[in-house]
This record gives sequence, C-alpha cells and structure tokens, in this order.
Amino acid sequence: MLALPHGHDGHEVTWTWTTNTFCEWLEKAVEYMQSPHHNDLPPYPEQQEFVRLVWRAVRAGRLYMLACVVVLFYEYIITLDKEIESVWQRKKSVVSWLFFVNRYLPIATYLFVIPGVAFGNSHDFCVGVFAHLPPAMVVLSEAVIGALHIAKIRALWRYELNVYFSCLVTVVYVSQEILAIGMTVADVTVVFVAIMKRSIESHSIAGRELGLGGPGLGRLIHIVQRDATLFLISMCSIKIANLVMLIVFPYWNAVNWLCNHIVDVILTSRLFFNLRAETEGVASNGAEIVTLQIKFPHTDLELPVVPIVSDVLIAPTHSLAKQVHDHYLPKLTHYEPDNDPRATEKEIALRNRLFNIDGLGVAWYTTAREEFGECEGPRPVVYKILRQPMTDPVFQSICANTATLALFAHIRAASGETAISIFNNHPFHFGRWSFMHNGVVTHFQRIKREIIKEISDEALELVKGTTDSEHLAALFFTYLEETKGSKAWEYSHPLQDVKAALEKAITTILGIQKRVLEPSQPEASSLNIAITDGQQLLTMRFRNHATEHPPSLYFSTTAGVSLNRKFPGHPDKEGDNGAQNVKDVESHGAHVIVASEPSTFRGKDWELINKNECIMVGTDMEMRREKIQVQF
Repeated sequence: MLALPHGHDGHEVTWTWTTNTFCEWLEKAVEYMQSPHHNDLPPYPEQQEFVRLVWRAVRAGRLYMLACVVVLFYEYIITLDKEIESVWQRKKSVVSWLFFVNRYLPIATYLFVIPGVAFGNSHDFCVGVFAHLPPAMVVLSEAVIGALHIAKIRALWRYELNVYFSCLVTVVYVSQEILAIGMTVADVTVVFVAIMKRSIESHSIAGRELGLGGPGLGRLIHIVQRDATLFLISMCSIKIANLVMLIVFPYWNAVNWLCNHIVDVILTSRLFFNLRAETEGVASNGAEIVTLQIKFPHTDLELPVVPIVSDVLIAPTHSLAKQVHDHYLPKLTHYEPDNDPRATEKEIALRNRLFNIDGLGVAWYTTAREEFGECEGPRPVVYKILRQPMTDPVFQSICANTATLALFAHIRAASGETAISIFNNHPFHFGRWSFMHNGVVTHFQRIKREIIKEISDEALELVKGTTDSEHLAALFFTYLEETKGSKAWEYSHPLQDVKAALEKAITTILGIQKRVLEPSQPEASSLNIAITDGQQLLTMRFRNHATEHPPSLYFSTTAGVSLNRKFPGHPDKEGDNGAQNVKDVESHGAHVIVASEPSTFRGKDWELINKNECIMVGTDMEMRREKIQVQF
C-alpha cells in the first residue's frame, strides 16, 4: 500500500499499488506535464494526487539538475585553461581530444533534460539503441566512454589543487553520482515497468489473435519486474561504491564507472533482445505453436503445453472423477519415517478410504477478464455439482472442451456436521484465489462462533456455506489482509507471506480449540490444504498429533506428460497412448501435480508429501519444500 499524507480533500489517500494502476497513472502524469497549461488532470481524486506528486518531483529534479549545471560550469571554468593547455601539449593524441569533448558533454545533457520530461527520451533511447545495435557494439562504445572517464579522473588529480578546490571537485562529482542514482531509479521505473509491460501486453494480444490464447502473461510481467529489481540493485550498488571510491581511490572509481556501464548494457540489452526474439517467434510460427519458451538473463523457464481437462480428470482409470468409490494409495502402509507401529492399516483406512459421494467442484483459470481490462491476473471459473461426476453431461462437456494451465478439482465426503449443498463444495474462491481442504477441523460447531469473531467483515461476506473449510479459508484471507491490505485476495502475493498467513490461521484455530474445550484435550485436526492464484501454488499436509498422520497427499513433476494426449505415454500402463503426431517429452515444460491419490498407476512418478510439510511452487515453476511452522 502507498499512503500520501494529504489527499484531494484534505484526508489521507490510500492506493493499492499494482503494475496496472502505476502504468495508467504514469501515463496520466505524462499527459498532464505535456499539456500547455498543466490543466489536463484525470477525473479521479487519487489519480489527481498522484499526478501532482509526480509533477512536484519533476520540478524538484529540474531545480536540482540546474544547481548541478551551475556547479559544473564553475568547476569547468576554473580548470578550463589547464585542460586546454594539457590537451594542446598532446595535440597529436586523439584520445586527448576525445577526453576534452567528453569532459563537457554532461553540461549539454543536463541542459537538455531540464526543460523537458525524460520519459519519452528513455523509451526512444532504449528502443533505438538496444533494439537495433548488437550487444557487443554497445558494450564496446561503453568501454570507450569508460576509458575516457579514467583519463578524466587521472587528469584532474594530476593538478596541484588547494584544499578548497579539492573539496569543490569532490562535491561536484559526488553530486553527479547522486544524480546518476536518481536517474537510474527513474530509468528502471519507466523503462522496465511501464514500457516493458506495455510491450509484453501488445505482443500477447497479437499472440492471442493468432490463436495462442495468451498464457503466461502474468509470468512474463513477473520475470521482467524481477529482472528490473536486480538491475536497480546492481546499478545502485555500483554507484554507491562510486561515492566511496571517488574520495578514497579516484582511479578505481573510474574503473568502477566502466563496470557500471558494462553491467547496465548486459542486463538491458539481453532483456530487450530475448523479448524481441520471443515475440518474433510467436508471430512467425502462427497458431500451431502453443508452447511458450521464455529465456531471460536470470531465467530459463518453459511453460508446459496446455492440457485438455478431460485428460486429467476423466481419461485415466484412476482419475479424480472415478475416485468416488475407488482408492489407490501407494507407499502409504509404511509411508512415514518414524515407522510408528500405531500407524496401522486401521488408521490409514480411517482418514483415507471414505466414499467421496457428496459432490464435486472444479476451478480452472483463464485470462478472459484480464484481457478486457477488468482485473489483474487470471481468474477462476468454478463449476460445482452434487451428483457423481461421471453421470453429469455438463461436467464431461466442460472437461472435453477446456484447456488451462491451472486446475483445482475436489470430490467431497461430507463430515456429517454440515449440509450437502452446492455452497459447501470445494474449491472456495476469494477473488483470484482458490482454496481446497481435505480433512476436518475438529469440534468445529463448538468453536465456530469464536472463529467468526476473528474473521474480517470483508472476508466473512464472501462465505456462502457452512463448512469448517470455508471458515478456515476466510480466516486465512483475514490474516493475509493484515499484511497486504484490504481485499488482499484480489492480488497475487509472495508465497512466504501466504504461508505465514496460513500458519497464523491454523495456530489461531488450535488455540481456540484449547481455550473453548478446556479442561478437555481437543482431538487432532487434519489439514491438507491447497491454495492457488492461478500462477502460484501452496499445498500442505498437516495433523497436530505426535504419532497420528494426516490423509495422504502426493505430488509429481513428471506425471503430467502421460496426462496430456499430445505426448507419448499412457497414464495406466507402460507404452504409448496411440496418439498421432505426438511431441517430444522434453518439450512439455515444468509442471507440478498435487493429489490426494495418484492419477496414474506409475508409482515412480509420485512422491508422498511428508507429514507437516508444505510445497510451494512459484511463478518460476521452482518447487520448494518447507516444514510447517505451527506449534501444538
């Protein structure tokens, strides 16, 4: 959240800071500053306040640059005669003349920036230089400029200067470095966030017109923003080092300045070249290409070929739709490392072999609303029924004609304490997030009132059913609001923050159980939970008992190949699936499947998640396994 101390009406104005709103408001600010009398204000008070803030910052920056010009003029006038004499004595040296010209270029640069707005200049520079020149040529030109600056520093420090002038030189160049840091921040903000995002969106729209559906837009934006953050940190670190070495080691300062430009060019030019290569590949290959491979300086990410939902939920012999009366639980009899004899077949049957006959829910993610500018990121489409899935023609039609990169599905076995109702079917969706739970919050009816007291009004309004699972979800989103702001479920968040909010919700429920049921000891709760925003996944397997174990929960990073008809392999047996024109397995891309029971009978593809462990999969498709930090 970004809060300004004075809003349009004298009160505080609070903004939810997202890339979409930032880009829109930045464009409004540029329009305002380019208007003849600076009266082209946007209609909304929040945008007006943002535009005024940007305008004040630009005016302050111009005054600062004007002050730098004055100081530079003063310093240059003092040393001009000595520099002319030095250059004239070495008049046969081309480098000396180049040094002399380069010495006075900053004056022209600052005078050019002061009267105008540098937003368009940054865009033209990046598009005109980085998009057309080979990276080696740009690096070479920066190396030449760096060599000239080395000569400049050497020449200045050869003079026999008094203390006053030494201080003046130091102040001037420290001022230049401070200004350079500010301009670096501005360049990163404008070029990497605004211009790159608009470029990605335009190419994604072009891809959708070719029939590609535009998957991975949110991941592209995330990668660009992450690289921009790395770029900003690198540039600022180098420039801060400049401030130190300028005073202590002036020659090394010049070398560091050269490194600054080399790093700048490498990060920006590679980013632009890879983006252009990717979008050109999409435009040239047409609608046949549905695998989007993204390569950036710090990322080698390949998105999987989008599967048809029926290949996952219906086609396999042990698909979710057929797990109503059937179970397949490999590695479960002796699945825990403690080898406790009390983890018997009876305990396994107690929490894993119920009949799942009380309803089905499916959520798959699309970018339709994002493409119409109504929201940020993919949103879930939810379908729920109370009948068995294999007898529902609508469910089968949806699965046969839907493809998605993020899918949640759940078949319910009601606990008996809550009604069998459409509203009680999982998954539960809050904004862009979907939430599923397998297990039970014990003594829920006795502690329900206390749980509701902890839930925010906004989250409680979204609760439509009566289950322990949905109230747990509302409590989780309440705690996410505490750190991420009102209606946090409308936006994507780092998985560590999501994990922390979920751990806090579980800790709260366990504490309420102990407090309400005192002096009795509450029974343990099983909390197998899955949460996604369509681009990230967090899932956990948890039971608050020293020896008892939660229901089964498996994951696989390879089974998706046999659950996609475009690739060889069969989900139920060894050998081919008989499909024609199949793709290479290597082209499938990274994926993660989490399931209470494996969907395929290839046991080597599946691994049981440990007790009280969570799995997190980020937008980069890197999977992390961490212990759940909940005391009981």
